[in-house]
Amino acid sequence: MWQEMMYCEISPLFILLSSLETNLNVTSDLSSKSKRRWILWALLFCCAVLIWFVRPFLSGAHRQTTCQDNLSLIAEGLHKYHDEHGSFPPPFTMNEVGEPLHSWRVLILPFIGYQDLYDDLDLNLQWNHPDNIKHETRLPHVYRCPSFVPTKKLRKFMTSYVAIVGVNTVWQSSDYGIKMSDVVRPHDRTALLIESDEFGVHWMAPFDLSEKRLFELGADEAASPFFGAHNGESHILMVDGSLRATSDDLDLAEFRKMLSISSEPNK
Repeated sequence: MWQEMMYCEISPLFILLSSLETNLNVTSDLSSKSKRRWILWALLFCCAVLIWFVRPFLSGAHRQTTCQDNLSLIAEGLHKYHDEHGSFPPPFTMNEVGEPLHSWRVLILPFIGYQDLYDDLDLNLQWNHPDNIKHETRLPHVYRCPSFVPTKKLRKFMTSYVAIVGVNTVWQSSDYGIKMSDVVRPHDRTALLIESDEFGVHWMAPFDLSEKRLFELGADEAASPFFGAHNGESHILMVDGSLRATSDDLDLAEFRKMLSISSEPNK
């Protein structure tokens, strides 16, 4: 699709080149030296125009690749956490009175290269306690798609990657984490995280997206959780660390199956 869009964008360049050819014929009476100088400037101008038209598509492809790399690094961190603790992290931790403290994104910081940030956080205090929230500016780059554009609704410390919390999903309980052996469905067909900028989740917050809310949004075409910044595409990270591209026309029944860790789809 983007190739077709790029062709439409650079088609004026072909017109420009045709014009150049015409003008070369017109300048046939110029001296050889003057003609070479004119051709050089014309070619430089054409190159500048080409770069101008193609640049957005090249940068867009680079941003999408970076986003995929981010998810792969997060997957690596989650798997390293599993290797050390025997399970994936819970969606969030709680204190003794049941108040949410910290997100899984904080728990895997040591496994994605942010040990110093992890050490500076007090895991016994809530995530937005003054002693913790002062570190929000140290947002790990892997938690943000480079295509993310902060708005009044989506503040600059939001994450692009969220878990789907619900019964029979990988993120089903704050009391314990799910083991790889608990995932009965093929690991390359079971969803772990989704990319979406629609929810406004602070990267440190012990909140993600509930399965119920996801499907409420999925039924609303104007607020599809699967509409991404990559020409309408976004990504789903699978349990095995693989990625699947998706868009706002993803079949919700199919995605419901992908969320289930058992052989039966979630209901």
